[in-house]
Amino acid sequence: MSIVNGVIEYPFTKIGSGHLGDVETALGRTCKSHVQLVRDIDGNGNRVNVINKWAKYKPVAYNGLTGSQLDSTTHKWKSNANWWKGADGQCGMTFTTYTALGTPSSGFLAQLLAGNLGWGYTPPSGASTQPLRAFDFIQYLHTAPKPVTGIPDTLRLYGGGKLHIQLDETRAQDNLGIQLSDLTIGGVSTSAWYAGILIWYSNSQYSFAFSTGTLNGGDLSVDFTNMTSYGGKSVKIVPFIASKRANQGTDPGAGVYLSCDVAPQTLTIAAEVVSVQLTINAQWMEALHARVHYDVNIINNTTSAVAVNNLVIALHDGSQNINTRNVGNISIPAQNHTEYSGNFMVQNYDSSKTYTIKVSSSRSEVNGSAPVEEPRG
Repeated sequence: MSIVNGVIEYPFTKIGSGHLGDVETALGRTCKSHVQLVRDIDGNGNRVNVINKWAKYKPVAYNGLTGSQLDSTTHKWKSNANWWKGADGQCGMTFTTYTALGTPSSGFLAQLLAGNLGWGYTPPSGASTQPLRAFDFIQYLHTAPKPVTGIPDTLRLYGGGKLHIQLDETRAQDNLGIQLSDLTIGGVSTSAWYAGILIWYSNSQYSFAFSTGTLNGGDLSVDFTNMTSYGGKSVKIVPFIASKRANQGTDPGAGVYLSCDVAPQTLTIAAEVVSVQLTINAQWMEALHARVHYDVNIINNTTSAVAVNNLVIALHDGSQNINTRNVGNISIPAQNHTEYSGNFMVQNYDSSKTYTIKVSSSRSEVNGSAPVEEPRG
C-alpha cells in the first residue's frame, strides 16, 4: 500500500503483527492491531475516534466481501460498488433523526439551536455479520471535509426584505468524500431531500425556509422573504436537511429531519442597501437670487447595470417648472454612479415662492426634490 496525495492506494501492503504501515501514517497514530485500529480503540482500550467519518471509503458494517473479490485493475470490490454505504445505507454514520420540526423551545429546532448535532461514526464490530477488512481502507482520504461547513459570514437583505443564503459546500478530491445526498435513512435515499435553514433571533421571532430543489440536484440555497425586521440584528443561523419541504415559516409536518453536522453560527444580517439612490443639492449662487447651482447624483448599488429612462432635472417655483433639462435615457454601470451638475437662471425671483430642484424619471427611486438653499456666506 502507498499514500498518494493523502489517499491510501492499492497495492495494499501486507499487515504484519503489530504493524499497520501506511494506515497508521494516514491516521496519524500507531496501534497494536488491525482490530484495534478499525474499532477506534487505542492500546489502552480507549476510544480515540481517529477514522474520518466523512471519508467515502472506510471500514463499515457490511458482510460478504473478501480479498478475492477485490478487482486487481480498479482496486474496488467486484460484488457491490456501493459497499461503502454499509448494510444500512448510512455510510458508517450514526445520527439522531426527528420526525417533526418542533419549535426553538422544543424538539428538533431546539436541538439544532443547542448545537446537539448527533453525528458519529460506528466501525464494524468484528462479528460474523460485521467483519473487519483492512481492504476497506483502500482509497481512504483522511482529510475528506464535511459536505456542508456552514453559511457565508456576510449576509445582507435586498429587494424589499429578501435574503438569499447559499450553504458553503465542499467536495473531497476525486469524489472521495461523503455527500449529504449519499445517505439512506429508513430505507429511503436522502437524494430527494431538501436543504433547510433556521434563522433565530428569539423564541418569538424566528423563521425557517427550505430549498426549492433537492440535494441530488445540487440545490443548497435557501431564499427568505419579508425579512426586513431582521435587518441589523444579531441572529443564530443553522442549516439542516429534511425529507419534506413547505413554504417559508410553514411546518411541513411529519417527516424526517436531520442536522448537517454544522453548529449554529451567530452573525448580523446587514440591513438592505437601497439599490438605486438619488441625492440632490441646490444652492442660490448670490444674494440676488438670479442663479441656482445644482448637483444631482444617481448611485447604482446593484451588481448589474441600471437603466434610467426619461430623466428630467427641473427648477420648480412651487407651481410650475421654470427651467428644465431633459437628460433622456441613461444607463448606470454596476456599483457605479453618474452625476449631473449645472446652473439654472431665474428671472423675476419671488420671495413668497419655494424654489426646488426636481428630478423625475421612469424609475421610482430616481424621483425626488430638494429645496434651493440660501446663498453661501
